[in-house]
Amino acid sequence: MLSIADQHDWVLGVVGWIDMEADDASATLGRLAKNPKFVGIRSGMEGNPIENWVMRSSLSPAIKTLIDLDLTFDCLGKCWHVELFREFLGTYPDLRCIIDHCFKPKIAEGEFQPWADQIADIADNTNTLCKLSGLTTEAAKDWKTKDITPYANHVLKSFGPDRIVFGSDWPVVNLQSDYVEWVKLVETWIADFFRSRKSRHYGRQC
Repeated sequence: MLSIADQHDWVLGVVGWIDMEADDASATLGRLAKNPKFVGIRSGMEGNPIENWVMRSSLSPAIKTLIDLDLTFDCLGKCWHVELFREFLGTYPDLRCIIDHCFKPKIAEGEFQPWADQIADIADNTNTLCKLSGLTTEAAKDWKTKDITPYANHVLKSFGPDRIVFGSDWPVVNLQSDYVEWVKLVETWIADFFRSRKSRHYGRQC
């Protein structure tokens, strides 16, 4: 991926993967970080059979190296991993983290809590960013925009525009939607968010 990035100016950065428990994990990060387009790694609990894996002490050397090199860590998990990652974020407050796919709320089941309160807690009490992505994949097969909008709005309200990044989740997005449809959804949510914020601002002035 880095070699591809080096060939194309429009590829601004690469989030990769390493074995964080390997003896040479820190050395591997140091080697990769010599390429300015290497910005961080992604790993987490989704599909990981080891309970509390992200809190294992064997990860500490790699995490401390991420901090020292100012690299990012993508937190990949589902909604039932949020409390675990909250503990992780508190343990490594200096680690630059980003939540992948909004921690995958149970949209298909219509469950808003406790995910909503947990997301708000992370937004209020950590410096973590959130990737707005993957929500259509968590919805029912016959999802409607109204089914997903409350979850997107909550993320926008909780983190604010300065701590949210767009994610396509391509090609996984094609399971329930497609790239073009997802972009249009996000554009609509953002427009509504700023329109609402502007309205509140003028209301206070009046």
